[in-house]
Amino acid sequence: NTDNQQLNGTRTYTYDKNKHELEMYLITKYSPFKTIDDFFKQFSLIKSASGTLIILYNLKLSDCGEPELNIKTDPYDILIDSKNRRNLFIDDDNRTHIWSSILLYKYQNTLNKTSTTD
Repeated sequence: NTDNQQLNGTRTYTYDKNKHELEMYLITKYSPFKTIDDFFKQFSLIKSASGTLIILYNLKLSDCGEPELNIKTDPYDILIDSKNRRNLFIDDDNRTHIWSSILLYKYQNTLNKTSTTD
């Protein structure tokens, strides 16, 4: 637990024991790691000097029983399940209608402003 501060071009870190204890309590309460040791063991899964480890748990299942995120298709990417993806995007016809409405509104406002200033 650190707070970054710039001091003479270098970074300094301030340790707050109470904040650290609260954060570790929250991690062990709400994550799949029930002990601090279990949590810190996860860092050994990163095999290089630096890296990112993403842990997914408590994923929702779609109506057909598949997880909402697809981690099987591509081991290097997390995808939104194709059955769930269609709910995220507006179809092209609807999108065109929305843009047409916006443009018409702007055009009408322009006409109103022009006619009131004459």
